[in-house]
Amino acid sequence: MQRELSFRKSEDGVSPIIGTILILGIMVSITGTMLVWGIPQIQQSEAYAIYTSAQNNFLNFDADMDQVILQGTGSSRTSTVSFSSGTFVLRENLDEMRYYYTT
Repeated sequence: MQRELSFRKSEDGVSPIIGTILILGIMVSITGTMLVWGIPQIQQSEAYAIYTSAQNNFLNFDADMDQVILQGTGSSRTSTVSFSSGTFVLRENLDEMRYYYTT
């Protein structure tokens, strides 16, 4: 009895190699899709949260100003406004406040 050592006719190792390559290909494509789709979504959500926070700060500041106006002459109120990012510009000569934020 003689054993035949031919690698060309042996197909035992073909299916595990193909399976491994398919799994790796699927994982790479899923990871790529998550990065291409997920990162812009996260950045958009972060920008919206910053925008909403700034808007709420201005609404609270506006409500504080309305309270001072209703209380009349000599009234005062302390209001704290905070921004996580962006630029806040106060122009006293124009009675103007601006908030700049770029994404």
